[in-house]
Amino acid sequence: MAFQVSPGIQVSEIDLTNVVPAVSSTTGAFAGSFQWGPVDEVITVSDGKGLVDSFYEPANTDSSAEDFYTAESFLKYGSSLRVVRINTTGLQNANASAGTQLITNETNYDDIAKDGQLAATIGKFTARYAGALGNSLKVSVCASADAYSKSAETTLSAEEVAGQTLISVTAADGFIVRDIVEFANHDTLYRVTAVDTGADTITVSALNQPTGTGLTETVPSATSVARSWEFYNLFNKAPGKSQSA
Repeated sequence: MAFQVSPGIQVSEIDLTNVVPAVSSTTGAFAGSFQWGPVDEVITVSDGKGLVDSFYEPANTDSSAEDFYTAESFLKYGSSLRVVRINTTGLQNANASAGTQLITNETNYDDIAKDGQLAATIGKFTARYAGALGNSLKVSVCASADAYSKSAETTLSAEEVAGQTLISVTAADGFIVRDIVEFANHDTLYRVTAVDTGADTITVSALNQPTGTGLTETVPSATSVARSWEFYNLFNKAPGKSQSA
């Protein structure tokens, strides 16, 4: 190459046609089927952990695994991937009313919820994202002090012998499935597994025992029955209204 002895301008022509840019500095784009996350929205992911955080793990199907691992493979060499979760057939959001409703993303929710009609379809609660994973979500509401616990919800209308799971009570309308019940002068706690308000019966299963374990001892008729919200032991008091409210 030319070498200049004194200061001056040297013009060089360099062929860049064979230069391949590093993958790590290249932004990719991918649209695929995922188990979780917003639909029809571009999400920037920088690594495999971010892919799982945004779209969860791959489903146990060929198509979902193929999409997930294709995106993950790119992220092993690159640091920026724009991912869009596509709207697959039958995709819906799990909700409190078992309504058939697809909420693709937050923008879509704002558009369809602003007139107040969405609640009629989905009830008070819906999964944030569409997909079968939403079916595993649970919402339990304790709206009042009585809903939190009542020391004398009702009484037994008959003697119930040890091993019994179907319990006759004076009134069953104060119970819901998964309530915790306790009989006066009886040490074992029980979970309510079914309620029949027409027959005034509740079905119970002893806590910390194999499912379906009934009464650990005979409970006399007219025994007082206390009930509590299923998650009462996670809070130190019943809900109330603050002074500011």
